[in-house]
Amino acid sequence: MAWRLNDGEREALNYLVGGVVVVVAVKLLFRVLDAQDLAEGDARLLTPFRQGYFLGEGLMLVDTSSSRLERLALACVLPAMAALLVVGGAYLAGLPRRIPLRAARVLLVALLAWCAYAALFRPLRAVRVADHHLVVTERRALLGDIPLPFTGHEERIPAMLVDRIEVAADSGACSGLLRLQAVLTDGSTEGLGRVAGPCPVDMEGLRKASEAAMVVETALR
Repeated sequence: MAWRLNDGEREALNYLVGGVVVVVAVKLLFRVLDAQDLAEGDARLLTPFRQGYFLGEGLMLVDTSSSRLERLALACVLPAMAALLVVGGAYLAGLPRRIPLRAARVLLVALLAWCAYAALFRPLRAVRVADHHLVVTERRALLGDIPLPFTGHEERIPAMLVDRIEVAADSGACSGLLRLQAVLTDGSTEGLGRVAGPCPVDMEGLRKASEAAMVVETALR
């Protein structure tokens, strides 16, 4: 017996199937990109400090505690909020309906493309080891961990100014957050990466952070 669906039911079914296809396709894409990670050997010990970014370089860390899914959720919400603001502002200003709708569509597509790309490939703060230097790249934030485009600024710290690479745990309230940091010869610290763990911080998380510190130290020298 064939199913008979009305137009509304068919449309809802199409949306459901389309949503499942998109989710599966995204998951498969992430698996492929994760499999293409260029980190090899000891550099793979730095993977927890990449926070799901696809960086393409082995000795690179990201100084943030946000997860890939958190950034992608923000990448979807931010364009929608901006488009709604455009349409709402145009409505309050009494502009013709056609103009703000077109502007909102363009803004939505452009912002969504940039935010999704930035959530996967452009961290606000990243540190890599290159030519016996710590190379720190920082970007200005648009919202949360989504950066503004074309705001990257690079600073190079030579190995001779780095006293040691160490692991530190946040004090005070129990957060289960481990920080990898460089202690400079003048006593100041430079954040390299963060990784969230259970509360209290367990020995497994501490072991991973210590291994990552050793890798960075070895590569820097």
